[in-house]
Amino acid sequence: MKTTLLKSEDYTRSPWKNGGGIFTDIAGAWRADAPAKDWSSLLWRFASTPIVAPGPFSHMPGIDRLQMVVDGRGLVLKSPAQDLDEREPFTTVRFTGETEIVTALEAGPVEVVNLMARRGAAEIALVALREPGER
Repeated sequence: MKTTLLKSEDYTRSPWKNGGGIFTDIAGAWRADAPAKDWSSLLWRFASTPIVAPGPFSHMPGIDRLQMVVDGRGLVLKSPAQDLDEREPFTTVRFTGETEIVTALEAGPVEVVNLMARRGAAEIALVALREPGER
C-alpha cells in the first residue's frame, strides 16, 4: 500500500456547491480532460468543513457521500426517508448526493470530514482508527 503524507499547507479552500459554507480540501481527483476542477469533473474528494447553523445540504446527483463528525457532537442529518445520526463523533454515515438533507445541530457547531465520489468512478470507505495497529 502506498502512503502519502498530506500537509495542511497544501490544502485549498472552496465553496460548498450551494454556497452555504467553505470546504477545506484535503485531497481529491478530477477528470484529467476537464477544463476546470469543478463539481461536474469531480471523481473523488476528501474535505473538512464546519457546520455552524442548520440548513440544507447541496444537491449532488451521481455523487456518493460519507461523512463523520470529528469535533463537536449532536449532528443529525434529516431526510424524508430517515434521519442519519451523527450525534457521537467518529460515526460514519453514508448517503447519496440526491438525498434531500437538512441538518439539525443539537449541541452547537460541529466539524465534519466528507469523502465524496462520483458513482462508478471510485469505491469509498471512511473509518476512524480507534486503536494503534497495522491496517
